Amino acid sequence: MHKMGRYRIIDLLGRGGHAEIYLARVEGEGGFSKPVALKRQRGQSSPQTSSRRALLAEARLNALLDHPNIASVYDIFEEDGELILVMEYLHGLNLRQLCQQLYAAGQLMPVAMALHIGAELLAGLAHAHSARDERGSPLQLIHRDVSPENVFLCANGSVKLTDFGIARSIIAPRDTRIGVVRGKARYLSPEQARGEELEVGTDVFAIGLVLYELLTGVPALEGDSERELMLQTQQVNPATVLQYRQDVHERVLTILALALAPHPSQRYPSAQAMARDLRAVLSWLEPSYSQIDLKAFLDSLCGPMLEQQWRRIWQDQSTQVAEIISATPSNASEGHTSSEHTRGMALGASAQPENERLSKDEETGASTSQRETSSAKEGAKSKTSARRGVDLESLRRAINEAYDPEEK
Repeated sequence: MHKMGRYRIIDLLGRGGHAEIYLARVEGEGGFSKPVALKRQRGQSSPQTSSRRALLAEARLNALLDHPNIASVYDIFEEDGELILVMEYLHGLNLRQLCQQLYAAGQLMPVAMALHIGAELLAGLAHAHSARDERGSPLQLIHRDVSPENVFLCANGSVKLTDFGIARSIIAPRDTRIGVVRGKARYLSPEQARGEELEVGTDVFAIGLVLYELLTGVPALEGDSERELMLQTQQVNPATVLQYRQDVHERVLTILALALAPHPSQRYPSAQAMARDLRAVLSWLEPSYSQIDLKAFLDSLCGPMLEQQWRRIWQDQSTQVAEIISATPSNASEGHTSSEHTRGMALGASAQPENERLSKDEETGASTSQRETSSAKEGAKSKTSARRGVDLESLRRAINEAYDPEEK
């Protein structure tokens, strides 16, 4: 298991044309450990490489965003000429994966759940749209890539917008500015498909497309080519939702119609305005719906997959905790540390060497049985170090042994 910088690599999460995403952990004293995701883009050795400039801009942009509905970026560093972005690790699944799970189960997403996810996303977008740079100037940020792949549902029920890699802003590289069509063809606004100047309405339109798909289980735009998809962006009819289900209230269809209007001036003026309407309808349909309900739904539909993810994160942690146990001073593990020794440890005194401690036992007439008991305990700790348990219970037991010796 190798490292990138100070991060221990656990697994490869995914690989694209120019980037790789790794599951990793940062570790510290006393068993501290936190999972993170590392994004490494290859081919960045030259400072003029466009992918390098884009990654630097993405890191700087994310550093200016601080919202519970936006995935965080912690750091960026360079190793062997390649930039590596340190991001918040999200335990859960993206909306695309959830839609596939629902399809496999023959289910449609509950209306309240779809409205809740849409409102949470819009809250994150509203924050991004109003963000400012270090000098207080508006970033004029447009995400441009709101799609099910870039919406993450965490196992705890929180909703996160991810991947600002092609976002348009005043600090974005030139190739992400006006005139270049970027984003997934199935989730483009009409003006985005035409390569025109973009406003916040383009992200609102994309949210409308995502919400339509959550309610129906099928994309709003269908076609065999990007050209066909782009031509359909001006012809989305929200009323067709009723062809797939009858439990969608007219107020929801009205919200969709305002979000999916062909011209930006006919849409919601802001993400916040659309979020307000979604929450109003949600409170009318199901007043108590919250993150807790989303978590319960994910547990019921995707529980085994989420558990497997968790085990992958911590699969080797029990071994590392066991190493901490074996490094615990033996006299402390025996549970009779003297007050003088405690004060010495607090002042930075080192633990008494094992051979000196045994000699002292012999001088004071320690019985053979006492020494055998000590050896048995040392043997037990060696067995603990060799244990390779992966399950949650073994990890908790190992941590308890490491930090509360009297519980052994």
